Amino acid sequence: MSGCNHSLSQPLTTFSSCEFDTIDKVITRGAHADLVCGTLRVVGPRKRVAVKAFRRVAAQDKISIENELVIWRLLCAHPHIASFIGIVPTDSYHPKYFSQGPVSDYYVHGDLNMYLYKIDPDVNNHEMRFLLLLGVIRGLAYIHSQSIVHGDLKASNVLIDGEGYVARICDFGSSRIECGCYSGPQTQEGTLAWDSPELWYDPLAEGESDEEDDDNDVEERVRPRTQKSDVWAFGCVALEVQMGMAPWDPEREGNLRKMCARQYNAGTGHPVQESALELHCHPIASKVWSMIQDCWEANPSQRPESSNLMTLCEVLAQQLKTM
Repeated sequence: MSGCNHSLSQPLTTFSSCEFDTIDKVITRGAHADLVCGTLRVVGPRKRVAVKAFRRVAAQDKISIENELVIWRLLCAHPHIASFIGIVPTDSYHPKYFSQGPVSDYYVHGDLNMYLYKIDPDVNNHEMRFLLLLGVIRGLAYIHSQSIVHGDLKASNVLIDGEGYVARICDFGSSRIECGCYSGPQTQEGTLAWDSPELWYDPLAEGESDEEDDDNDVEERVRPRTQKSDVWAFGCVALEVQMGMAPWDPEREGNLRKMCARQYNAGTGHPVQESALELHCHPIASKVWSMIQDCWEANPSQRPESSNLMTLCEVLAQQLKTM
């Protein structure tokens, strides 16, 4: 993207009130925030919405929250990004919450993991799964085209729009802008099982060994997330969506943190081995697995761009019609 068109100073739309459901109507509870139902009083019909209510936080965390809201607003016009309607007071709903929270459409089907578990628990509808994955890469390619890193891409951070069952990426709490206009946090929390090796280990460095590191080092060495680490994470999402498997599944691999530390320090680990997959189940599965392997190159520079992955998926979607 040439130049800078990040309108960071544009004010966020603020609604004076929102009619929240009772406290037992929390949709999901996250590490730092709850997603709660509400009805927004706007011009026209009352609108059912979801509100992200941040728990009361330290001053530094408030900066991260403001960063999340600004980045989400920059991206929300895209059809594969969760809607961002504005912000509402949330401390009036419950005193444990931060003063303001972002409002989005209420996605009745929930996140991508939840949706697939409900409608295709046996991983039989490969065509439907791939078309949802296509929506994810379209959204990620758009995010990257705006010089933005998502930072925490996973199936549970993708919502399913009831209108046409469209995948929409959400949760920009770990995002950052790769631009001189950006002064927000450079390092944010992600999710370990979806993290790429270079966030903890330098794949080009020599002399590192797993004997020199223990589990605690994994938490101390986190590096800024990049578009290439997003691509690794997309490979993990493809594993979740197309294969119905979680990366570094503890049931297969044992202790997650120890497995990641050992594999990442060695620079050779993948979140799943081909022997664990059933690639014969559908022609699209082996094609997606090939793409996943490209996303999981240890050297970040060897991973494809998200725009190239989108092009590949668009071609596969056309081929899918003849399979």
